[in-house]
Amino acid sequence: MEFTGSIKGINTNYLTKKFEIVLEINEEKRLAGGYGQPFILENGVEAVIKTNISASQMLENETVHCMPCGSRTEDGKEYIYYKVFRGSSTYDTKEMSILVNGVVSECQEQGIETMPPAELGRMLEMWKASGSGKE
Repeated sequence: MEFTGSIKGINTNYLTKKFEIVLEINEEKRLAGGYGQPFILENGVEAVIKTNISASQMLENETVHCMPCGSRTEDGKEYIYYKVFRGSSTYDTKEMSILVNGVVSECQEQGIETMPPAELGRMLEMWKASGSGKE
């Protein structure tokens, strides 16, 4: 799968009073590449859901972050299992740094222009100072 995308910039959400880093990337590559953080259940197990939603439709969904991790046919119907990932708004500073650094690295590998490292660092510090970045 080819990686496509770009870092669009930073916005201020005046309703939540948080900064938003705007990324336009291929979701499957980001999650599969190790930048996504799994959703962990209270018992410490990674969340997995079973549904009849196709992989192509699920990967287009913007409200739930999932990656297919298996399938099974039951009573003649195919069900797909998806590993669930947390939204980046729940990331702490370390997790957000992993996401941003990973996306920047992949953009550079593909020749996609990114901001200079100093500007990216400034944006991450602004995000952290806004209270979005938990330690």
